[in-house]
Amino acid sequence: MSSHFIIRIVMLALALGWPSVVFAQGRIGDVCTIKGQERNLLRGVGVVVGLQGTGDQNPATTGAGLAEALSKSGWEIPRSASGQPLTEIFQNDKNATLVMVTAEVPAAGARQGSLIRCRVSAWNGTTSLDGGTLLDTALTGGPAIPSTRDSSRAASLPVLAIAAGQIRLEGTQMTNGVIDDGCQLTVDFRNDFFEEEEEIVGSDDLFGGTPGTRRKVRYLNLVLKQPHAEFSIADRIAQQINDELLRQTLGGIGDKDIVLARATDSVNIRVRFPNREYNDDPVNFARFVLEDIPVVLNTKHTKIVMNRRTGVITVGEDVYFSPVAITSGDFKVDIAPFRELSLEDNQGMGGMMKLKRLTQALNDLQAPPATVIDIIKHLETGGHLYGQVIEQ
Repeated sequence: MSSHFIIRIVMLALALGWPSVVFAQGRIGDVCTIKGQERNLLRGVGVVVGLQGTGDQNPATTGAGLAEALSKSGWEIPRSASGQPLTEIFQNDKNATLVMVTAEVPAAGARQGSLIRCRVSAWNGTTSLDGGTLLDTALTGGPAIPSTRDSSRAASLPVLAIAAGQIRLEGTQMTNGVIDDGCQLTVDFRNDFFEEEEEIVGSDDLFGGTPGTRRKVRYLNLVLKQPHAEFSIADRIAQQINDELLRQTLGGIGDKDIVLARATDSVNIRVRFPNREYNDDPVNFARFVLEDIPVVLNTKHTKIVMNRRTGVITVGEDVYFSPVAITSGDFKVDIAPFRELSLEDNQGMGGMMKLKRLTQALNDLQAPPATVIDIIKHLETGGHLYGQVIEQ
């Protein structure tokens, strides 16, 4: 039945107080990836057999692919007097179909022989892949490239993996399926995550080198994730990286004219390895940059837009608020006379809470939009909200 109750939001405050930040802080790894650590998409066209009449309803289109697959497996295809394979023998077979096969190599890379999942998708009027088996299918890393000698033919691409196996349908899509561990890599995927260049040590070198000698210098190339790709964001992150590297690895020589991190555009940030210790341990340096250097999150995602007339509230993903006790006026809701709203699973950086989680919980309690807006305004007025409120 409908009754009145009071929302209570009670959280423990930290004894040491709250950090004086403008917005929520995260790590470099929250907003950047390292160039070279990208996923690799493999693709190929294969043949599925063993279907129960649910395959290609126009088998002539599948015949050539099936003939080639069987030929590669050692079965001799009957041929005409001119040497062309007689694919007509498959013209009444609706138990096979052509499929597109894709597999994704993780960003961290993988070794030759590793098994990964592949996905299978059918077309050509196929109604179901249930019970089907994918014959050995070669996967490459890119689209077909026309031959320079014959534009009507595609140049052969290196085979990067072989996919095969029993298909397992996913969900209600009968023409799409997966093969767990059905793709075996035929090459190593080693994703280099740093660049190495050679430079001549200058007379005013700040890294302790001997003037006139040559040395190898390593760089990380950071790539801003798309939601954060702005010139101002890239420049600010480069400055934060530079300040942190100078402070922690070069003894805080901030008064010297040295730049270790520089934004090259709105997406890319180039970071020099600061010393021989990190030069000899690039994995540790990448970890340090991504995990140990704090960064102010993108202001695009630290905004709250509220419209009292329509009741629409839009909360950015990175809006946080400090632990605080709030009491809101009573309102009608079809639940028990009293419920306590727990945000213990909503811990953010430094103990802060995500506002998005709070608004979702209030919506679950059927709180009127006006009440939610009032709570947000009180958080802002009390200095507990880390985000920009925009009222329309």
